[in-house]
Amino acid sequence: VIFAHHVAKGAGKDGSDLSGRGASAIGDGCRFVLSLNDIDPKDLKTYGIPYEDRYRFVCMRTPKFNYVPRSGKDVFFRRGEGGILEPFQIDAGIRTRQAEKLVGIMVEEGKPATQRDLLKGSAWKAARQEMKEEFPTLPLRADLPLILTCAVENGLLERKESTEKNLNGLPTYVYRFPGATADTADKRRTNDGQDTLSAVEPDFLNQPGEPISTADTADNAIKAGRSRRTNGGKKTLSALKQAPEAKTERRTISGGQTALSGSSVSALKPASRKGL
Repeated sequence: VIFAHHVAKGAGKDGSDLSGRGASAIGDGCRFVLSLNDIDPKDLKTYGIPYEDRYRFVCMRTPKFNYVPRSGKDVFFRRGEGGILEPFQIDAGIRTRQAEKLVGIMVEEGKPATQRDLLKGSAWKAARQEMKEEFPTLPLRADLPLILTCAVENGLLERKESTEKNLNGLPTYVYRFPGATADTADKRRTNDGQDTLSAVEPDFLNQPGEPISTADTADNAIKAGRSRRTNGGKKTLSALKQAPEAKTERRTISGGQTALSGSSVSALKPASRKGL
């Protein structure tokens, strides 16, 4: 027996097997329940539907289904001429919009990333939150590979295999937007899943007021926690360690001038004993 039942006045139970008015025994005694409701407001933003068109769409859900497993996916209809409901693929083009949004965030950040960086990297936490706000129902962990593939296929991103493997020995791919320059700091993944830098930017090594010997290696020249502001107002790490402070001493050379000796300079011409 298939019957239609009117819904309760409140919309708080939309999509539930208890949305029908009256005792819950009606829903309990049915083998399956279908519900027709207006589209959820959060789906308007997710699928890019204008707010003024919200009543043109109807969502059908299956809150109860005993015969077969529930599909877990809502079915949408659009009101056609005369109010006739027509099947409508509401998520058509959604993947492209998600890819465009992600690429826009990467352009603002001004740096490439791996899939693991986007999912777990602390530097991309704000990006994940922005994607969640734009697409509230997006399962990012499951759909990110599809979004990245869509971006590559549409020419929005370039994918390049990294020289290093992940923890499972599989290839790691770096995604960057076209025209982006290669990182001067080669990102490397450690066993604990944290990002480290194997090199630092040359301009950082030669910043005024921070003399570093040419003999010092890049690894010794990185300082933990050093950060700088990007154009977007967000912080990015430029280095992780810095060379230990050089032990210096002053000595007077001819002419009454002073100079520093020690590891902060790469070479110093010896002064004659007469000038000391």
